[in-house]
Amino acid sequence: MTDPTESDIRVRGTLQAEDGVGVVRIEMPVAADRATVWAAVTQPERMAGWAGEIGGDLREGGTYTAHLFPSDWEGGGRVVACEPGRRWVVEGAEAGRAPMTDELVIEADGAGGCTVVLTERGAALEQVEYYGVGVQIHLENLAAYLAGRPPVDPDPYWARLLPEYERLAAALGSTTRSAASLRSSSRRSAALPVSSSASS
Repeated sequence: MTDPTESDIRVRGTLQAEDGVGVVRIEMPVAADRATVWAAVTQPERMAGWAGEIGGDLREGGTYTAHLFPSDWEGGGRVVACEPGRRWVVEGAEAGRAPMTDELVIEADGAGGCTVVLTERGAALEQVEYYGVGVQIHLENLAAYLAGRPPVDPDPYWARLLPEYERLAAALGSTTRSAASLRSSSRRSAALPVSSSASS
């Protein structure tokens, strides 16, 4: 695992509340072109290097199964939309849990690299700060993989990022979060990862 310096660890996301659930949006710069990034987020053999074990039909309309690290998330879902080289949308869930939606967009930065934007919708609002940290760690691993580095050590990220995401979550308003907890009690109580990907 990569041992990050303190300056390497910073919040790269925002938190929102929409229709009683949390929305996590992470923007991660990566040192790779669009084609390389697309391959890393759509080909199971490459996803195994940073996300976990992915299987199934990753074309639009297909279904998949996933066992992801470091969260140990295990479940499945379907590929909702796919724009090869630019964007995919997946809906996934663990057994017995409410589904969540992940949308990944690749934006070229004009300097040979890209920014990967991942938006996760459906997080339990009273726990959205944990989802923020968890989703960011998955994209930190993607960035490390594309740079030829091993996955990051998640512990320093949790220690440094959780207080920052807690502040972002508190800014959503305690009334909103308390009301949402009544509607989302069946959702998972830990951060859900990137679900899977869609290929052409």
